Amino acid sequence: MSRYDSIKTATDLIMEVRMRGLSTSQDDLNRAADIFGRASIGELAALANDIGRKNEKGEPDPNGTWSSGRKGTQQTFYFIAFNIWHWEEATRFFNTHTNIQTKGCRIFDLEQEAAKIPNLEQQLETCKHLWQLEEQRSMKAERKLAEAQSKITALKAKLYDLMTVGA
Repeated sequence: MSRYDSIKTATDLIMEVRMRGLSTSQDDLNRAADIFGRASIGELAALANDIGRKNEKGEPDPNGTWSSGRKGTQQTFYFIAFNIWHWEEATRFFNTHTNIQTKGCRIFDLEQEAAKIPNLEQQLETCKHLWQLEEQRSMKAERKLAEAQSKITALKAKLYDLMTVGA
């Protein structure tokens, strides 16, 4: 039994660890890993980037210039992450979701992907058209099969009649 059994969200786990510290019991570490594993990437990224600042609209913002008066979750998040994940996985998460130096690369990659979208839409339309053509061919083949089966049944009936007439 883990002391984290009643905790359901990653946010609640971070608050628990902030208040009482991280338990190093294997059951507790496994439960913490389960909680992080069930959380969405969006929730984990928000917790990993919360430094206790807000933007001019009052929303949490890691690049914000206004103090929110509360302690952010970033330090506690990475403290837990580096205790429950392999260091390579925790570092990869940091580089993907928090590291300022890699954010520029991610934006470039996203822009490259966005440039491909019109081509993808065209390919989707082509696929839809080809699927419709194939569906028409399939329906035509099914009609011909039904006609052929009907002829076969009629021929079998004639054959039976011919065989039984002389008997």
